[in-house]
Amino acid sequence: MDEIVFFKDALKDFINFLISEKLPTILIVPGNTVDLSLTRKSFALTRLELLSMDQNAWILAERNEKCQVVETRTELEWIIRNNKVGIWSPSRLILSSTKDLDIRSTSVTDLALWLVEQLDIKEIFSFGSTIGEMGVTLNLADVLRFKNLCMKSK
Repeated sequence: MDEIVFFKDALKDFINFLISEKLPTILIVPGNTVDLSLTRKSFALTRLELLSMDQNAWILAERNEKCQVVETRTELEWIIRNNKVGIWSPSRLILSSTKDLDIRSTSVTDLALWLVEQLDIKEIFSFGSTIGEMGVTLNLADVLRFKNLCMKSK
């Protein structure tokens, strides 16, 4: 229980840090675990996984009013252009896209890489999953250390 509270506090602090530094950020939150007994790996299961990610995006935005949920390419580009923090609700863009995406994959990593290609993003940072050559993998402890170093340098 204490770890969950710590993580929520750390995440809130980190989002506030991104906002204060005016770093354009698109957060992609994972969905909840979907009961695989409900359906085989199909379009229905993919929709459930994407909807779960959408729900979690709205929950996170509710907990930090400085973040806004973004669904469309226009909204995503506005976040980047205006140095804001947005939380991507992926189902609308994914399901309406004609671009290549293995719709069976709803992992945060796969969706992030797809989004990078769509928006021609030059840098990507991943927390807790490996992106490879595209960016840097950090864990929460690294993020907090980075935050503390930035605070000390001011």
